[in-house]
Amino acid sequence: MLYNVQRSKPLGLCLRLESNHCNTAEQPPINFENIKTMQEIRKNLQKMMGVSGKYEKEDRSWLIKYLPKTQEELPTRSMNDSFDMAKVPLSSDIMLQNRYTTAENGLRLGRLLEDMDSFAVWIVLKHIYDPKLPEDIPIPYAVVTLLVDDVFIEPDRYPDKDLIFSGFVSYAGKTSLEVTLWLEQLQENKLKRITKAHFVFVARDSTNTSSVLVNSLEPNGEKEKDILQHALKRNEERKRFRIDSILNKEPIPEEEALIYNTFLKTVDETEPMLGNKVLPPGSVWMNDTQIETNIICHPEDRNLHSTVFGGFLMRMATELAFLVSDVHCKTRALLKAINSITFRNPVPIGSRLILIGKICFTRDNVIVIEVLAKVDSAETKTSRTTNSFYHIFVAENNVAPVLPQSYHDAMLYLDGRRRYLDINKKMST
Repeated sequence: MLYNVQRSKPLGLCLRLESNHCNTAEQPPINFENIKTMQEIRKNLQKMMGVSGKYEKEDRSWLIKYLPKTQEELPTRSMNDSFDMAKVPLSSDIMLQNRYTTAENGLRLGRLLEDMDSFAVWIVLKHIYDPKLPEDIPIPYAVVTLLVDDVFIEPDRYPDKDLIFSGFVSYAGKTSLEVTLWLEQLQENKLKRITKAHFVFVARDSTNTSSVLVNSLEPNGEKEKDILQHALKRNEERKRFRIDSILNKEPIPEEEALIYNTFLKTVDETEPMLGNKVLPPGSVWMNDTQIETNIICHPEDRNLHSTVFGGFLMRMATELAFLVSDVHCKTRALLKAINSITFRNPVPIGSRLILIGKICFTRDNVIVIEVLAKVDSAETKTSRTTNSFYHIFVAENNVAPVLPQSYHDAMLYLDGRRRYLDINKKMST
């Protein structure tokens, strides 16, 4: 039975929330032997979607007739219905350890983001449930990542300790869903948090051409009501951030003054004239921090819809951000948070993917790095931006200030500053 393969619950959400996902000695007993591995999750996802796993054009258009016409046709779901856990058994699998280990014998955060994206899709498909769908019919949905935000990363993580994923759908609209996801590590028989994140998805039809309806969400109990209220608040914050974006509104007076003072720092004091631009000692021009990489997207990097997997893009962007940080700091800085990951356009298999990373803001020992993903088409001679990523690093010591040279860079500088202030505010509350 393909559709209901996801129905197991190794541990209920209510019990899991009792631990508050914090590093306490008293935690719910969990039988980790019964938790699916991420490899099993991916195989189950293929079965549920009815795809063979081979790189071939698979026609899923015939599944559209099984989609609901109204949301009322679908039963209301609770957060507990979608809750699940998964693991990556690093402690017992040397091959996995090698894939997840950095050159400094740390844990590759890019690999973790890959797994988190796959697991979040699994959670969404646990939430989506149509009792009228025949048991032998694959799920007639495609699930597409829209954005990831509020990723705060703890420094203590090891390449030889088991990874434990857990999550549930914390918000569902008509066609969109939010997944709240934790990533923890089993250390000395206790779960220690590595990160928590919110993934936002949109449900599409089986051909990935239009949005479709999903089950509504009804909170069960005060804790779930509180979770839903926080999710609604995040939705409003995302809308407000888009409305107040530098692309939509001119800078506020405080920001205009900051840019003017930054400009004055670059004026040659020996010959103070417009056009006589100098770099202050110890500073770096923003464009001089830029590093670009080009990738051919192969079939092994595809998702269930035969475009490039979002987790792969997150991994590549994160590892490029590490490289930009390393070059600027001359040492390894810690990735403290990811402010926003957005998915604007799909990346086709076989395309040339261009990743461009550069520092857009610095303050003391903090660095904000923007990574843009673009697809270059040889046939049309055009390029389009598909993704944007913003990583916040913290170095051991103060870093060289990065300054903008053009008005465009100045706006990017202000955008980076806003993200720095936003992360600072969220981390202090």
